[in-house]
Amino acid sequence: MKLLILLSILLTCLSLHANLSKRAKTNYVPDKATAMKIAEAIWFPIFRDTINNYKPFSIHLQGDTLWIVSGYRKELSLGGGQPFIELRKSDCQVLVASRMK
Repeated sequence: MKLLILLSILLTCLSLHANLSKRAKTNYVPDKATAMKIAEAIWFPIFRDTINNYKPFSIHLQGDTLWIVSGYRKELSLGGGQPFIELRKSDCQVLVASRMK
């Protein structure tokens, strides 16, 4: 009986580990459009309506793991620097969110 319980626990742990491994390889930010929506959602509370002053946005994938999204500064009179974000593709973690000068 104890052996059956231990075997059941072992199989459950192996199943959970397999599911977690699959999730780790999931791309929560699969494309440019998704990266842009996440960046805008983060930037809007900071820049409000002035976020449109930094378009067009530059979006590129660094390696196969990191989205880089940045704004373009049209006028030197815009203060504070343009928006810049680094997002990890696999889990959507924001690694850097700042204003470039």
